[in-house]
Amino acid sequence: MQPKIVFADHLRGIAAIMVLVAHAVILYWTQPDLVAYYTFSVSSGVQPPTVVRWLSGFDFGSFGVGLFFLISGFVIPISLERLTPSRFLIARVLRIWPTYLAALATGLAIRYVSSCYWHTRFHVEISDIFANALLAQDFFGSASLDLVNWTLSLEVQFYILVALIYPALLIYRERVVVYAACILPIMLATQAMLPFVHFGLVAVRPAACLPFMLIGTLFYLQMKGIITRRSMISNGLFSVLAIVISLAKCINPAMSVSYAMAFGTFLALFLVRGHIGRNRVLAALSAISYPLYLVHSVTGYIVLQFMRLGLGASYITAVAAAIAASLVLATLLHFAIERPSMALGRRLSSIVGAGSPSLPLAPALSSGASR
Repeated sequence: MQPKIVFADHLRGIAAIMVLVAHAVILYWTQPDLVAYYTFSVSSGVQPPTVVRWLSGFDFGSFGVGLFFLISGFVIPISLERLTPSRFLIARVLRIWPTYLAALATGLAIRYVSSCYWHTRFHVEISDIFANALLAQDFFGSASLDLVNWTLSLEVQFYILVALIYPALLIYRERVVVYAACILPIMLATQAMLPFVHFGLVAVRPAACLPFMLIGTLFYLQMKGIITRRSMISNGLFSVLAIVISLAKCINPAMSVSYAMAFGTFLALFLVRGHIGRNRVLAALSAISYPLYLVHSVTGYIVLQFMRLGLGASYITAVAAAIAASLVLATLLHFAIERPSMALGRRLSSIVGAGSPSLPLAPALSSGASR
């Protein structure tokens, strides 16, 4: 891995920790009925401990997801440097779906076992499985089967968007990112604040989260010397402001705060990236971050319910077992599915794109670009 992007690799590990905390510590206690519904078990009905009520004041999950989105916006254009859009999309399909489908199938199997243990009905419809498998559950009006795949649906939309705008990105630079990152959030915020104005925007998450991913692309442009550091920061702050206002008005203020903090964290580490060495723990978490993200919620909840309500174990013991189970399952998926499918994607994209040169990178600015 290039030393200049080690910080992004470490941020994946940090983001994985954040979503683990959000689900296993906060959501597990604050939404027991939701946990019972997804695990086909029973609701604990216990009041959350004081420390959980205190921690729930910050949206750890949105902070982690915000980091994941910025990382995607930062690293995806790097792939497009060496791949044509068609090769890029082939590689992305094989990067996302094999591991996701394996995790989805595993989660359904574990949930079925849980329903048998708790003697509850396995209430999953075939149509919901089909919609989730396509990552099109929002389009079909189906419920998410794992609580996390809504972000993958947005990731796929982002891949298509970047593949389409990449040629313009190299020509018009940050203007493409800023315009794309601001127009929809500003429209959303205006629509939310002024009842007599309506632009027909009903898909709030894509209209706010896809532009947020594009902010990560500003960091890519600066790293490549295509824009100045001042331009990156000023345009990034302007875009974040528009997105944060739209999130606060259309979803909830806690999410907007978390996304703003994710941007601040990413910016801070980007600016000192040359001084960041490799950390083995974060690198290991980063390597399995994708399958871990896919399996941690359902698997973690089922283990927590089984240990606490089934065996009467303490919460500390139960959460340790849930995290261990999620890490083991994620590691198995990483080696059995994720790595082979990524290698296959590289081979197929090279065959399909043979003789098709990738898009050239725009000339770098002068040495003042880093200031």
